[in-house]
Amino acid sequence: SGGTKKTVTDSIGNTYDNADYWQIGSGDIAYSVDIAESGLYNITVSYLLDTNQENNWAFSLLIDGKSMFDEMENIILPRYWTNDGKKRMDDFGNQIAPKQIPSLTVVTKQIYDYSGTAEEPYLFYLEKGSRTLTFSGTTQNVTIIGVEVNSPKKLSSYEEKKKEYSENGYKEYK
Repeated sequence: SGGTKKTVTDSIGNTYDNADYWQIGSGDIAYSVDIAESGLYNITVSYLLDTNQENNWAFSLLIDGKSMFDEMENIILPRYWTNDGKKRMDDFGNQIAPKQIPSLTVVTKQIYDYSGTAEEPYLFYLEKGSRTLTFSGTTQNVTIIGVEVNSPKKLSSYEEKKKEYSENGYKEYK
């Protein structure tokens, strides 16, 4: 991997050692992953965005130096917000919504279509063996806690679920 190694603590007290701090303009950051079997996979990123910036995190992703589809050129992962904890009042003494500040909690997200065109996370076909995931062009200073490659969760068919419910003693209501 790349970036500057550092230890970070989030707002709820979790400490993460040996995380990669990636700054705007500092080049690419790469992770090597071992794929046990060729197939379709999701890529999950755990990250913590700097609180002095207010935008979502955008970057591009290459797998073994290649972009598999256009959307990999502009992946967007969200920034989350929280209340600042202070009560606010308007000029008439009415309580109003608290000020929003960037959240300092680790976010874990599968890489997905931020535009909402596709509901499911992206699937990446990865061949068996060692693969390199290269993140480039970050728009935010970010601490990457971890990158994981996982097989997508398979949903049970109706018949499988019906059998499972029957075995657990659930009753069918008509």
